[in-house]
Amino acid sequence: SKLVTEKIPTLDEILKFASHRIRLNIEIKASPHSPGLVESVVSLIRENGFENQCVISSFEYSVLSEVKRLDPNLKTGIIITAAIANYTNLPNVDFYSMSSIFLSKSKVESLHLRGYEVFVWGVNDANTMRRMIAIGVDNMIVSDPLVAKKIVYADNANLIVMRIGDAVFG
Repeated sequence: SKLVTEKIPTLDEILKFASHRIRLNIEIKASPHSPGLVESVVSLIRENGFENQCVISSFEYSVLSEVKRLDPNLKTGIIITAAIANYTNLPNVDFYSMSSIFLSKSKVESLHLRGYEVFVWGVNDANTMRRMIAIGVDNMIVSDPLVAKKIVYADNANLIVMRIGDAVFG
């Protein structure tokens, strides 16, 4: 058997490749073994002019606070892994990133009223994607981008055509 020698790209290489192509959700998992990680990530984003093409997410509020201290214009999101009853107003957070299992229309509306966007992960099938769109999430992290593209564009295009038809033809 042939040995595969694939190299894992650095964040710098990814930012250069992705520039003007796609947006990125960069998750920072801080550790005592990686001091200066947040500062390095923010520096790479700025050096590559990628500020408007990415968001930074983390489970740790302290990481997001450090990102905002280094660059207040970077968009940050807190990843929530459990169902929570009450949302806290977090000044260094722009969005909540939550599991599709825990989300309802009322939770999305509650976060929107507080000025937060809602990102959702764990979106693994077409029905969940449709439900997330229906409850008003702002962004979906999906396992199958092709299915998501079809649903977001084809289904919503059909809905828009129907609404235009209703408006024009009553």
